[in-house]
Amino acid sequence: MRDRSSCIAHPQQWFYYDQRWTLRKLVPFMFAFYAAAAGLQVGLVYAARSLERDGNQRLTQFIGVVSLLAIVLAFGPQFYEIARYRAVFGISCAQSLQHR
Repeated sequence: MRDRSSCIAHPQQWFYYDQRWTLRKLVPFMFAFYAAAAGLQVGLVYAARSLERDGNQRLTQFIGVVSLLAIVLAFGPQFYEIARYRAVFGISCAQSLQHR
């Protein structure tokens, strides 16, 4: 479970270490991946601005709901692992501050 969740947080590490991709293969792929993600974000910003000028805020609301769901779903594997093993693996900032 941890190997797959690391792919979401750090895809380049997952491809490099777990999938054993070479740097020659990894760098162009990650550049294309991040360029596509940036292009999508820029496109959504301009689309939302255009719609908001006309008084329509549905796209902005949709983006807000999707981002909230993405954050909630991103914590799912951690909560599942805590419930399954009844233990927390790794160090969280809140825990490290409590034990000082």
